[in-house]
Amino acid sequence: LGFSAAVFGGWYDTILSRLVDLLMSIPTLIMGLVVLSVLPSNLVTLILVMGILDSTRVYRLSRAVAVDINVMDYVEAAKLRGEGSGWIIFREILPNALSPLVSELGLRFIYAVLFLSTLSFLGLGV
Repeated sequence: LGFSAAVFGGWYDTILSRLVDLLMSIPTLIMGLVVLSVLPSNLVTLILVMGILDSTRVYRLSRAVAVDINVMDYVEAAKLRGEGSGWIIFREILPNALSPLVSELGLRFIYAVLFLSTLSFLGLGV
C-alpha cells in the first residue's frame, strides 16, 4: 500500500495516510485489548489484529522510501517509456527499497512477539 500511495499520489495517498495516522494515534496495546475483548478471541482474530496494528509502521516506511525513489532518474525514464504502475512498483521501486524493509521486518517481528506475550499475560493471547 505504501508503494502504491507513493506512485499514485493525490487523494489516494491522502486517504490512506490519514487512515494510517488515525490507527497510529491510538496506542497499540489499548487498541488490541479493546478489539480482542469485543471480537471472539481466536487465533485468526489475533493474527488480523496484530497484522493491522503493525502494518501502519511498515506503510509509513515503505511510502517514505518509495517517495524518495519515485523521483530518481531511472523511475522517470520508466515512466517516459510508458511502463505501467505495476512495472514501476515491482521492477524499479521494490528492489531498491528492499534493504530498509528487511531491517524493519526484523524489528516488527520482535515487537510482535512482545505484543503477543503481553496479550497472553493479560489473558487475551494464544
